[in-house]
Amino acid sequence: AYAGGFTGKLNMHKGAISFENCVVGSEDVATSITGAERVAAFVAKTLAVDNTSVIDLTFKNCVNYADVTGAGAAASAVGSLVGRVNRTNVTVDGCVNNGTITSESTKNSRGVGGLIGEIIYNCNVTITSSTNNGDINVVTAVPGGLIGITSYRSYVTIGALKEVEAAAPASETAEGGDAAAKTYVVDETKACVNNGDINQANDWAYGSGGIIGFVKSNSKKDLMTDDSTPNEVRVYGAVNNGNITTALSNIGGIVGTNSNVSGDRILNCTNSGNIVINTSTQSNKYIFVGGIAGRGYGNTVATNSGKIDVVQLKCTRLNLGGLIGESNGTISAGSKNLAEGDITVTGLTIAGDNIRLGGVAG
Repeated sequence: AYAGGFTGKLNMHKGAISFENCVVGSEDVATSITGAERVAAFVAKTLAVDNTSVIDLTFKNCVNYADVTGAGAAASAVGSLVGRVNRTNVTVDGCVNNGTITSESTKNSRGVGGLIGEIIYNCNVTITSSTNNGDINVVTAVPGGLIGITSYRSYVTIGALKEVEAAAPASETAEGGDAAAKTYVVDETKACVNNGDINQANDWAYGSGGIIGFVKSNSKKDLMTDDSTPNEVRVYGAVNNGNITTALSNIGGIVGTNSNVSGDRILNCTNSGNIVINTSTQSNKYIFVGGIAGRGYGNTVATNSGKIDVVQLKCTRLNLGGLIGESNGTISAGSKNLAEGDITVTGLTIAGDNIRLGGVAG
């Protein structure tokens, strides 16, 4: 069953749908939307019905006040704007979620986001100038301040770049241009923000992130082009102010687990939210925790001022860093790459010496 404030399931061959200046609920009257599978305040699920089609979906200056809940252990994707996006190009600009987003799912592969729960299969998603103010509460699902999960040949951009004439400092240059010297830097006016706290109750989830929970690295063939290039994610200028409290997960103030794509970017992002890990559950998992990303690929330029506190954890290996738990890419030099938050480990049970702890990267 799909539950959406406007549409349960948007199922089309192709076409364009726009929501502009739309509001769900109000500040004065408590409103809630509850469903047993995919749930959202606007559209529960989108799907282009054949492999050669894509839907274009736009949200501009939309606001949600309703609390959105995926009820029951089998609950799937949950978000304020969209629960699950499938074969759909989505543009989000100037939107705000003020409602609490909740999932009772006990499946660790379900996405729950302040704006979008899950993005899968041939999607191109751009989010600018948007904010999540609602807390996100899950049992075992994958939570993200803006997006829970993105996967399978999907391209996601949060924030934007702008072209400048003068050369910018190397630490702030986001993308090269041509040799004649087009220089692009992060456009701070398009930045997105998460202010909601993220709470994951128990068991193992693939990721928990202040902006994106989990970027799935699996590659899957694009059915339109027969191309099997993995998905790519770029986060420009995002800010997380929400605290993350989790049991067992890969955790980052911006992205919980990034993909293994060298084109990924986390640039000029800032985390001030605290991360707390507290669980007595025995896990044979490798745990990756960072103030910015649990596992990072591609290029990272970011600042973390949030504290990381391991209160109680049992695991096989722990990678913990002030910026990135495990870095498989580039942490660029420059004044915008700072790890300022305290790291405290007080209750850790681990086999042998399988802990990698670093002020910048584990």
